[in-house]
Amino acid sequence: MSGTLAALGTALSQDVARYALGGVLPAHAVRPSTMAEAAEVLRACAADRLSLVPWGGGVALESERFPGRYDVALDVGGLDRVTVYDPDDFTVSAECGVTIATLRARLHEHGHELPLEAAHPSRATLGGVLAANASGPRRLRFGAPRDRILGARFATGDGVLARSGGRVVKNVAGHAVHRLFVGSRGGLGVLLEASLKLLPLPPARVALAFGCDAATLADPARWAGLARREPAAMTVLGRGLARGLGAFATDEPFTFVLGWEDDGAWLETCEAFACDRFGSPAQRTAGDGVTAVWQ
Repeated sequence: MSGTLAALGTALSQDVARYALGGVLPAHAVRPSTMAEAAEVLRACAADRLSLVPWGGGVALESERFPGRYDVALDVGGLDRVTVYDPDDFTVSAECGVTIATLRARLHEHGHELPLEAAHPSRATLGGVLAANASGPRRLRFGAPRDRILGARFATGDGVLARSGGRVVKNVAGHAVHRLFVGSRGGLGVLLEASLKLLPLPPARVALAFGCDAATLADPARWAGLARREPAAMTVLGRGLARGLGAFATDEPFTFVLGWEDDGAWLETCEAFACDRFGSPAQRTAGDGVTAVWQ
C-alpha cells in the first residue's frame, strides 16, 4: 500500500485473489471489522485518489464487467453483527456484511422472516441484496428490498459516516435517503448497517411445479381466478433452465412453478384450484423446503 492508505497498516489487508472483477484483480483488498474502519478506508482512498469497489459475498460482482479502474476492494464481510432485534417491534437492524442465511436463521428462532431472496444465501450479504435491490419470485406480493428498509448507516465516497431514517416505523422521518441507496450498486456510497421491517413466518407453505406447453400457458381459461388466490410466487422456466436447476426437470417445454404461504386450510383450497387448472404437479414441496425453492 502507499500514501494515506498505507497509514492504516496491514491489519485490514486481504489476499486480492478472491476479489477479481471482470477477470481483473485489485491492487489492494481490505476487510474492516467496524464501521469506523470502513469509513477510514474510504477517506484514505479519496485522499489517494484510488478507485474502490465494495464487496459482500461477491455473488453478483463475479460476473460484472471491469469498471475501467480497480484499485481497492472493500470487503464488508467483517461487518456481520445483528445490532438490534426486538421481536415485538417486527424490525431488525444488522450490519450489511451479514449473510442472508445467517440473518434468516436468527429471525426464524423467533417466528419471523425477512422476505429477501438471494441465489446463494450462504454467501450473499444483506448489503449486496440491498445494493442490487435484488428480489426473488415473491416480489409481487411482499415488495422489493426498497419497500422494506426503514433506515441505514452508510459511508460516503469521502469517508463521512451518515445515517438516514430510523430503526422502527414510528421513528422514520425526513428525506428517505436510505431508499436511494437501495439499487444504487454502491454508486452513492457504501451501506454499512440497515434497519428493515419483518414479517411473521406463515403457518404453512407449498410450492407446485407443473410441466406444460406453450398452448397451456397461452390459454386464458387456465389463469382465470388465479390472481384472486394471491399466490406468493409464480414463475415459468424453460426446459433447459429447469433441467439445469435439477429440481424441476420435466419432459414438457416449460415448467410452471406456483406457490402459496398462508394458513393450511387456504393452501388446500388453492392447491386444489391449481391442480384442477393444470393437472397433477410434477413436484410438490411443502414446509421449510419451500424456502429453498424460492432461491
